[in-house]
Order: sequence, then C-alpha cells, then structure tokens
Amino acid sequence: MTKNLTVLTVIALLVACSSDIEKTRDGSKPVASDKLLAVKQRAVSVPSGIFSGSSKDQYGERAWLVCLDPANRKGKLYLPPDVLDLSLSDLNEPIVLQSQKGYGDLVYVLELNLTERLLVGTISTQRQVANTSKQLLKAEVSLEPVAFQDGWSELLQAPSGVYSNLKYVEEGGDLLGTELVLIRRSGGAAVGLITRFEGGPDGPYLLLDTNLRGDFLRFVIRTIHGKEVYSGVLSSSRLELKDETNPSLKKESLKRRSFSTIFQPNCHPKSGEKLER
Repeated sequence: MTKNLTVLTVIALLVACSSDIEKTRDGSKPVASDKLLAVKQRAVSVPSGIFSGSSKDQYGERAWLVCLDPANRKGKLYLPPDVLDLSLSDLNEPIVLQSQKGYGDLVYVLELNLTERLLVGTISTQRQVANTSKQLLKAEVSLEPVAFQDGWSELLQAPSGVYSNLKYVEEGGDLLGTELVLIRRSGGAAVGLITRFEGGPDGPYLLLDTNLRGDFLRFVIRTIHGKEVYSGVLSSSRLELKDETNPSLKKESLKRRSFSTIFQPNCHPKSGEKLER
C-alpha cells in the first residue's frame, strides 16, 4: 500500500511540474532551460585579428580596416589618415564596438554578428553633444579576416605597409595627397585600401582584383563614377603609383612606413584560432 502511494505521489509531482512548465512558456516567467539556451545563443568567441571589408550607403561604397583585441576588450579603426581606439562593450552577440571621438566629433559604432567566415552587421556614425547622441548615417557592413602566411612579422616587411604622400597646406587648412595601405598575401594577391585627399577624403576604397608580382602592383577601385585602374612599381621605401584611367595625370610617389604605425601585434590571431562559433 505504501509503495503504491509513493508511486502515485511521484506521478502527481511529475504532472504538476509538467503543468508549471507549460504555464511558464505561455506567460509569467521564463523556463530555466530557455534562459540557458538564450545565453548560449548570444555568447560568442570574439575573434582577434585584422578585418577588412566595405559598406554602402547613399554616398557610395566605403572600405574599412579594423583590428580586434578581445582579450583586452579593445580594438582599432583605421580612419585615414587617423586611427581611432575602439572599446568592446560586451562579448555577447551582436558584438558592439564604439570609437573615441574622431574628426568633427563623430563617434563610430559597429554592431557585428559572427558567421562562419565573416563579421556582418552595421556601422553607424553618431555626433555626441553633451549627454545626447544623434545618429547621422547607418550602413550594412561585411568584414572578412585578413590572413597572412607568416604572421605579424610579414606585415612589417615590404611590400606590406602604409604608403603616403599626404601634406597639410596650412594656408587653406587642407590635406592633400594619397594614402594607401597594402597587405601582401600568398599567390600574388594583396588586401588594401586607398584614400585620396583634396581638402576632404575621397574614400577609402577597397583594392579589387589586385595583382602583386615582384615589384609590380596593379589594382582596381570602384567609385560612384565607375571603375578606376591603377598600377605601380614598389621598392622597400616607396610606391610609384600611376592612374591608368586618367593617363594625363602624373605619377605619384608615395613614401612607405611600417604597418605598425596603424595597428599593433595584439591584433594578430593566436596560433590556430579560427573565425567560427
């Protein structure tokens, strides 16, 4: 008799628990397992490394170069000719990165989700005045990891680097010239971006269809006016760059400086680290 009562009691408890679970799914409070599932879905392993990509808005395409250092909850955003510090607010998804104030008191905010190979999401600009912020532009952005064969040391060797002939004209307060970032990859490929300055910045634009063979470089950029083709000859200290689309323009001589002037080694992925959940 006692055994039968025990069995009936257990059955009653199971039915009651089952009823409570259904009630909580419909309303009052979340189920514990649902909480755990939600946390699992949000939490991501934020990858370290250098990422390049582009966004597109009403003003056309724009290239981006970002480094992530999740171990120290920070990063860097290359905003030619400057580099802005990024703070990583959370390790959950979406990954939110916010810059310090840049030119014109603009703050850049990236909200990114991790896919199998890419970081995809949005990048927005905000102007912060006093304790309020006003969003100015928001665009979808896609960033992919920049893989280099021999690690950080390869970035410090030519032809990888930052090539620039920028000069500040004090009389008019203008910045004039060209700045190009180049990262060599295996097989004659390269990743990079180029920005032209005539007072204000034109770009940056991603280097497309890059061909890097020996000391010869060729690439295409896509602007609101169409495609433009460039070619150049590299040395350990310079890039002699020619605009093939406008042959009447003179070659530009860009002086090389180390890639470490914009990003530091803590942006380099740890050995064996992959971009995945």
